Amino acid sequence: MLSIKNQIILDEAVTKEWTRPRPRKIENQRDVYLSANFHIPDHPGVPIISDFGDAHFGEPPFFVEVMPDLYRAPEMVLGIAWDEKIDIWAFGLMVRIHYSSD
Repeated sequence: MLSIKNQIILDEAVTKEWTRPRPRKIENQRDVYLSANFHIPDHPGVPIISDFGDAHFGEPPFFVEVMPDLYRAPEMVLGIAWDEKIDIWAFGLMVRIHYSSD
């Protein structure tokens, strides 16, 4: 993830969510919400490592989608089996986005 320097972007997202909530479904007794799309500012803040709670335990390979569209690894896009390497993809993409904007 990239930090956001302009708090107004987050305030607008909260207001939008209160007035028109994102679709959701319940899967295995967990609420799963549709991801929100955010415009990446021309000069985003510093990279931040984050966990969205989609951790999967057990032996790979896995087939479910767990990444936001913006950071989706090739395995996710192609719908093929994936493992922990998708985290390296997401981190590398995040760093590249940050440093290419300088």
